Amino acid sequence: MAQSNSPATINILDRDYRIACPAEERELLIRASKLLEKRMRDTRNRSNGHILNQEKLAIIAGLNITSEYISTLEATKAEETELAKRINALQFQIDKLLVK
Repeated sequence: MAQSNSPATINILDRDYRIACPAEERELLIRASKLLEKRMRDTRNRSNGHILNQEKLAIIAGLNITSEYISTLEATKAEETELAKRINALQFQIDKLLVK
């Protein structure tokens, strides 16, 4: 069955945007828009108001969020690799004990 999209209104820096999204993704869209708005405001505040262009604010905030996301993915991958090594070592020890 096809998912039906319905418009959700989000507000970023006092501007409303209507975005079509599946109903089950609506809450995630709203949370994402709140995070983006916070990051845009933080970026503007850190620049002492020198960055007023919303497009530039959005790009900088988006790049910062994406950078954090990639760092988290890489850290998670490293942790998964380490856990796999530990599991393999434990499995090897168990196999050795079962052979005896």
